Amino acid sequence: MAGAIVGRKSRSRARTLAWLGALLGLMMLTAACLPAQPSAGRGTPVKRVLIIGDSIAHGLFGTTPKVHSRLTAALADRGVALRIDGYPGENPIDTWPSNSTGWLDRMRAQIAAFDPDMVIVQSMLFPDPDNPARRELYLGGTRALLDIAGSRGAHVYLVNHPIPPGAQEAHARAVAQSLQAQAAAGRGISTIPLDYWLGSCDRPYVSDGWHLSANGQACHTLAMVAAVDQLRGQNG
Repeated sequence: MAGAIVGRKSRSRARTLAWLGALLGLMMLTAACLPAQPSAGRGTPVKRVLIIGDSIAHGLFGTTPKVHSRLTAALADRGVALRIDGYPGENPIDTWPSNSTGWLDRMRAQIAAFDPDMVIVQSMLFPDPDNPARRELYLGGTRALLDIAGSRGAHVYLVNHPIPPGAQEAHARAVAQSLQAQAAAGRGISTIPLDYWLGSCDRPYVSDGWHLSANGQACHTLAMVAAVDQLRGQNG
């Protein structure tokens, strides 16, 4: 019985990876689904990927799917290890009250312990975007986070998010991405076009219109894998 269960799980994983591979191949016929170019970084093969993110990666406090299991499997099939850090409601300057360390400290720890070849910073929103002091703090925090992410030569990426339906969320997203672009300017940092992948995805969101459904989780995986494969094509 145990062998049959393991066999079914293996076949299910194989079918999932085959589906991801076929869809990825189809969608990569258009360059719009890829970063404009791989991010600058060391010339070593891509073996370790780190994502630090908010509820788009981690799910909304257990009410929406995480991206972890599907993306871990897809990258493991390529011989690439994955770690995901961060937490819902967090960003480069805000830490969820139940957590003791913010993204800067966690990035330092991950760079020291995991030494990733590729770092993906996924931050969609931040509170009070019209407060000038908060904007300066976010800009400085993002610059510091990118400094740490690339401190050992990792290829560093940002994520371009789709526009959420609520006016407040849409504005916060626009300000956050503008500040991220300022922080990344001149560093050779590329952007993963998650907005393209989710825009081409069937029913990617739950009822709020911007947190990921199971379908959205699958399309998120495709976006990340496409960027990893592009970098692997350059570095191996």
